[in-house]
Amino acid sequence: PSFSLSPKTSPSSSSSSSSSSSSTSSSTFFVTEGEALRIEKLVSPSWHRQEGETNFSSSEEERIHQHGPALFFLPLSINDTGHYIARLDYLGKCHIFYVPLLVTSDPLETFYTPIESSDSNPQVPCPEQVTDVCKDFRGVLSWYQNSSLMVGEKLPTLQLQGHTMPYMAVYKCVCTWKHNEKPYNSTASRELKMMGQHQTVESSKKSFCSSTLTIEKVQGSDLQTSFRCRASNHRETRFHTLSLKLADGLLYDIYVVYHYQEKSEGILNRFLSQALPHVLEQKCGYRVFTHGPNDTPRADRLEVVKEYVRLCRRLMVVLPPGLEIHETLGSSPSSPVGDDVEWQVGLHEALAQDTRVILVQLGEVGPQGYTHLSPTLQNFIHKRSPLCWLEDSPGAADWNSRFWKRVRYEMPVVSAKPSSLSVL
Repeated sequence: PSFSLSPKTSPSSSSSSSSSSSSTSSSTFFVTEGEALRIEKLVSPSWHRQEGETNFSSSEEERIHQHGPALFFLPLSINDTGHYIARLDYLGKCHIFYVPLLVTSDPLETFYTPIESSDSNPQVPCPEQVTDVCKDFRGVLSWYQNSSLMVGEKLPTLQLQGHTMPYMAVYKCVCTWKHNEKPYNSTASRELKMMGQHQTVESSKKSFCSSTLTIEKVQGSDLQTSFRCRASNHRETRFHTLSLKLADGLLYDIYVVYHYQEKSEGILNRFLSQALPHVLEQKCGYRVFTHGPNDTPRADRLEVVKEYVRLCRRLMVVLPPGLEIHETLGSSPSSPVGDDVEWQVGLHEALAQDTRVILVQLGEVGPQGYTHLSPTLQNFIHKRSPLCWLEDSPGAADWNSRFWKRVRYEMPVVSAKPSSLSVL
């Protein structure tokens, strides 16, 4: 599957894939407030906006709605700036497409890549993002040169042969089309540069270039580092300093805490180190954090757990198979038995922070049930029954099984490709 998109910057995309998942990012997509935009894919995905985890309606009465494979903005608003995600389960794979969208009120900021030509009869093609919607909705195409209407020019490719005016200029194609009998405009502008000729460019015209900094594995120190980029041409050199910022201030999609029992160490390790990362990290691209039993000194563990709960979008609490009657746990996070602290502190902190919690029960509950827990936690479990993971079931490690579908339903929209961060 692929997008029929034409970003208004130089094409630049990256992708990663395996036998079970793939992700693709387009360049930042620059568009103008008040115009109409259609983003389309060849196979119908489910569209989401990353900010606020917004899903879109299929009702054509909505300003932003999904119709088949396309996402429509009728018209665009400044507040539509953000990151849009198309997620598709196709032929056993989880495909995720990222579309950054930047809406501006200044048309000069939405120029497509300039055309450089030395031909005595140059041509200026209208970008597919405009011509495709014009064709599909039987719109009317018109051309402008430096804001002046070019009478009679209605073809997708502008032929400049025979025109008496100077060729070197900014050309804009405008498609006027209707959706539910309401008219909309979709436009694209690009500059024609005649090579070998003296060029005079008005000072009000802006040009743009882009470069991507990719950090394969982001560390905490990177968030405290300033990065400096340099852009230059034959007239001047400019610098810009930037720093990394997490998209929503959160470092992980999910933080996994668990109660450790020596007798259930085998099933716990197989779930935490095999089934869980296989589905959530490898197949769906989530950022998962799990503490090892000896990662943090016991004296510091309580504060560390609280901090990581605040940095995660979800908390997963993994409960071991049924306890024997004599194996009771501590009744409060301040007085746990032995080393059983992380999962209780994490759950209490998540409830206090209003973080969504996913409860997972490994195997059967056992005759004691959950009576060993504090009344607060028993009440929570009563309201949110744990999801039961049975190791011997056929779908134990199948991301499309009923158990993992229920887990994925509770998860947020994938926020980034695993262990990487790119800054434009």
